[in-house]
Amino acid sequence: MLIYTGSALAQPVHGEYVSSVPAANAMLTKAPTTVTVRFSEPVDPNLSDIQVYDVTGRLVNTAPAKLNGNDRQTMVVPMQANNSEIYLVTWHNTSTDEGHRDSGSFRFFVNISPMLKGMVKSELAGHPMMANTNKTTPSRSTTTTPLPGWLKVLLAGIIGLLAGSAVTFMMARHQQQHKASLPQAENTLEKK
Repeated sequence: MLIYTGSALAQPVHGEYVSSVPAANAMLTKAPTTVTVRFSEPVDPNLSDIQVYDVTGRLVNTAPAKLNGNDRQTMVVPMQANNSEIYLVTWHNTSTDEGHRDSGSFRFFVNISPMLKGMVKSELAGHPMMANTNKTTPSRSTTTTPLPGWLKVLLAGIIGLLAGSAVTFMMARHQQQHKASLPQAENTLEKK
């Protein structure tokens, strides 16, 4: 499962994700202090935002996103990293050209464990397990047997469900925190 929203078209439209720093699925050794996202059209900074979450769903950006200088297609948000290995970046925008709205998310990794790094590389390569390898030692020759196709599909599905559940949990938790921060008068619609 790849958490990444963008366009496969040669020329994206409607303020879609074009690139970011760090890049989607980047594996970093040091956490960044800012996240920058470039869109395909100029965006309205008052109707657009970027948020960064750690692996527990805690918001780690330290201020709202702003335009990157005079570049109306690029927004930047400051962040305070912690010991998280995985960060989720969510964004939404409104294009100034035609008022189109778009949103998406991507992840990046910081100082990840070798096991997690292997899982991510396998996922990005399009399969849940590492490819079959032949190893020869001076004393004997061994060959690992590749997993059956149905087992690869099952494992990919389980990994996808777990990752999807984690993202859903993080988004629900954020929504609850946002709802709890609303003044009591605005929160009375649920009681009616």
